[in-house]
Amino acid sequence: MSVTRRLPTCVLFHKDETPESLMARTARANSFYSLAEFCGFTGVPRAAIATMNEKHLDQLVDWTGVGSADLMRFASRSASVVEFGSDRVRKTQLRGSSSRYCPHCFAHDLEQGTDQPNTRIYMRATWRFNMISDCPDHGVRLAELPGDFDLLDLRDFVATTKPEQEESNPSLHSKYFADRLLGRTNGSYLDSLPLYVAAELCSVLGALKQKMVDNKISEHVPLGMANPECLAPGYSIACEGREAIWKFLTAYVVKVIGRATKYPMVFSLPLRWLRDEAADGDFGPVRAMFQEHAECHLPMAPGESFLEPVSKRRVHTTYTAAKEYGISEGRIKDILINQDDGKSVIATFKGRGVVFHRDEAHPLLEAASQQLTTKQAAERLGCAMTQMEALLNSGMLPFTSNGVSSTRVYRWVSALEVNNFIQRIRSRVTEPSAKYNLVPILTATKVCRRIFPEIIALVLDGTLKRVHMNGSAFGLCNITVDPDEIDGLSDAGVEEDYLGRKDAAAFLSTSVETIKDLIDLGVFSATIVRHKKTNLPMDMVRLEELNEFRNKYVVLDDLSKTRQVRSIKVRFDLEKLGVLPAYEGSRNASKVYHRSDIKRVGF
Repeated sequence: MSVTRRLPTCVLFHKDETPESLMARTARANSFYSLAEFCGFTGVPRAAIATMNEKHLDQLVDWTGVGSADLMRFASRSASVVEFGSDRVRKTQLRGSSSRYCPHCFAHDLEQGTDQPNTRIYMRATWRFNMISDCPDHGVRLAELPGDFDLLDLRDFVATTKPEQEESNPSLHSKYFADRLLGRTNGSYLDSLPLYVAAELCSVLGALKQKMVDNKISEHVPLGMANPECLAPGYSIACEGREAIWKFLTAYVVKVIGRATKYPMVFSLPLRWLRDEAADGDFGPVRAMFQEHAECHLPMAPGESFLEPVSKRRVHTTYTAAKEYGISEGRIKDILINQDDGKSVIATFKGRGVVFHRDEAHPLLEAASQQLTTKQAAERLGCAMTQMEALLNSGMLPFTSNGVSSTRVYRWVSALEVNNFIQRIRSRVTEPSAKYNLVPILTATKVCRRIFPEIIALVLDGTLKRVHMNGSAFGLCNITVDPDEIDGLSDAGVEEDYLGRKDAAAFLSTSVETIKDLIDLGVFSATIVRHKKTNLPMDMVRLEELNEFRNKYVVLDDLSKTRQVRSIKVRFDLEKLGVLPAYEGSRNASKVYHRSDIKRVGF
């Protein structure tokens, strides 16, 4: 039968109604028992109503009085991605039948509708979208009708079926997806993506959040993309915008990166989700975001691939950085954590492992690669660690230390400083002469009673002219000097009013340790005086203080030498006489007594 005029009774069309729902209500309003009976009577296939087939569209417009655009709005289409409502969704995201419903919506239709009671209840098109798990208006889980919509008297169904759930606040993701289908947007980041992309992004983010809690890595969304347990937390992240997503992904990387055998697999779920999507298609912005985040937070070398090939390294591990900069992993970790306060660190894991931003740490690591350990510096200079320590302590070679929070202190010497030092020494080396008795520099320190840095300083400033180096390889310990030339230097190397520790000890007939102890106790005020020849800083004691001390005190060493008796016996004899030391110093220092006490007991 072909009918081209409007049917006697038309029902009120709703903007969010499915085509089948409209025609089922129209059929019932015009005394047809069901939509199937109406289709049989009119000759219009039911499938043509669902798809709004062009062949029958004009007839349906005439019968219902509803415009073709409104009828086509939620019609079924044949494609992998289809227009549905005001947006685009995957065909697989739409339920094949309109059997889900909200009992509260039905009750509201029955109470508030203006059509005949048996035609007031209608099916919402948004209920077909699988990503919507509950009613966007009443917050209850959508239920399933027991049979086809048009075969039921929904008025009787509502009257006999009491809602099992009370109304509650709608889930935010369901409400958002329904709004998108109905054309309601606010310009957010999610709004810039097609609905099907935005919905899947929410599901993926929610799954990552769940895996973050479980500290696991997986390439699957549990129970599929429509899982509300993933959609809800994922939407709560995505609705805040791209920056919030970026921040969450960073926290996710920090949490699970230690679980990955290969770093790109941290994002195995997004990789599986996006790998087959075109970079210039609907997923382009999301692909670009994950690609950029992976390059900025996962250690990948140029040529490695994530979604796209990586052009440059942006992230290092201590292992890969050690290979690039030629310094140890332990030192790199110390620089990152202690010297740089962890500013460039992304995550730490597995004890010593550190993942960090390369560009931020590059200046420090580049500078560190130009530094040597004291052991390496000693090897280049050709001296033992004892001499190296002396050079550092004398200030002849500047150095830096590692972070104060480190349990072990390391010192670093600039390779440039070491090379300059070597060149300065080389420039002072002369040809040997048979008429001089040259000896190794370490021998000269003993013969001339000069410390190693002192003789090196004499070489550097050109004071010593008879300097030779044995062998072709550079080495400070290979230097030979003339002891007579050193001894011939003015003994007035320092101010006449001061004595060094060694000379002060000789002045008081005691040990250097005793002088050091008296300085530490504050009996002597040590003064830093630079040697006239070497310009090295030296601890000096005023001669005036030494004379005052000798007039007032006497040291045990002096008493022992005078009496030619062992110090320990002298000490015990004094204790028996009730004479105790004036100062209690270290165990290696000689005891000091008041001269007045010694005279009092007639010792």
